[in-house]
Amino acid sequence: REDSVEQKMWDRAVALYVGSTARESGAGGHLLYTLANEECYHFGRCKKGEEAPVNKYIMAKFANGKLNICSNIKNDARDIKSLMTVPLIQAASRAMYTIDKEGSTDGALQGEAAAYAAALLPLIHQCGAGNSKIIEADMLPGKSVSGSYEVVKAAFERCYEKLGVSCEDVGGLVDFSKKQYKRGAQACGGVMPGQGVISGFAGSFPAQSPTSESQKSWFVSVYKPEFNVNAYASLDLDMREIESLAVTGNKQDLLTAWDVYSGADGDSGGSGITLEDLADVSFGELDGSETLKLYKDFYGTAEYSDKWLRAALNGESTESFSNGKADF
Repeated sequence: REDSVEQKMWDRAVALYVGSTARESGAGGHLLYTLANEECYHFGRCKKGEEAPVNKYIMAKFANGKLNICSNIKNDARDIKSLMTVPLIQAASRAMYTIDKEGSTDGALQGEAAAYAAALLPLIHQCGAGNSKIIEADMLPGKSVSGSYEVVKAAFERCYEKLGVSCEDVGGLVDFSKKQYKRGAQACGGVMPGQGVISGFAGSFPAQSPTSESQKSWFVSVYKPEFNVNAYASLDLDMREIESLAVTGNKQDLLTAWDVYSGADGDSGGSGITLEDLADVSFGELDGSETLKLYKDFYGTAEYSDKWLRAALNGESTESFSNGKADF
C-alpha cells in the first residue's frame, strides 16, 4: 500500500533526524536534532541543556504527520524542512562570527563553515542567486578567512521568509559574560533572548521543563514508529566515531573516518547501513523527491554530498559541479 511506503519513509526521517543517542532534554546525540539543541543555547532561544523550541515544533510535526499519513503529510513535511534549516543557519553564522570577528584561524572551524554553507546553498539560491553567490564567496573552502560575517548574516536574513523561518526561530549570538548579544550579532526584528536564558534579559519565549535522561532512543517511545528504524537511528554511532577521528587532522585518522563512512571498517554502527548509502539516490528511494531535485539542479548531480566529501578527503575540487564549486 502507498500509505505504508510513506509511513516507512516518515519513520526513517524521524530516526535520521534524532538518532539513537540523543535525549529529549537536549543532551547527547550526533545528528541534526542535537545540533539544534546546541545552537539554541548559543542563540538565546533556550537554556543550556534544554530541548530547542524548533525541535519541539519538529517533533510535533512528525507526530502530526504520522496521524495524517494519507492526507496532510505534505504540509507537515514542508514545515519540518523549513525548521530544519534553523540549526544550519545558526551553526554557519556562529562559525563565521568566530572566524571573522574573533580572528580564529582554526582549520576545523573553516571546514564547518564550508560544510554548513554547502548544505544551505541550494535553499538560499531559491531566494536569489545573489544571496547564494555571497555564501559561496564568503564561506566555501579557503574563503571564510577573508569573508564577512555581516554580509553572510544579511544574506541569510533576506532569505528567512522564503525559507519559512523567522527572526525568533533563529535568534542572535549571545555574549553570556556581558549578558547581551555579541556586537553586530543581534537577532533581527528586535527579538530578545528567551526568558531566563541569561539574567538581565526579558523575553516571552516559553520556559522549558526538565525531562528524564534515562531513556535510550527516546523518540521510539515518544513518536512510536510503525516500522523498525533502529538501523537508521544507529547511524549516529558512525557519526560519533567520524567526529572523534576527523578533529585530529591526522591523515590516517581521516582515512579511518572514511572507512567508517563507507562501511569499509566492517562495522556500520552495527546497523548494516552506512552513511555512504544515504548518498545513493536509489538506496534512499528518493527519485521523486522535490528537495533532491532542488539540490541536483543546483549542483548538477544527485550525488553532490558524496562527491563533496571525496574531494575534501583527497584535497581536490568539485569543478564538475554546476554551482557551489569547492576547491580543497
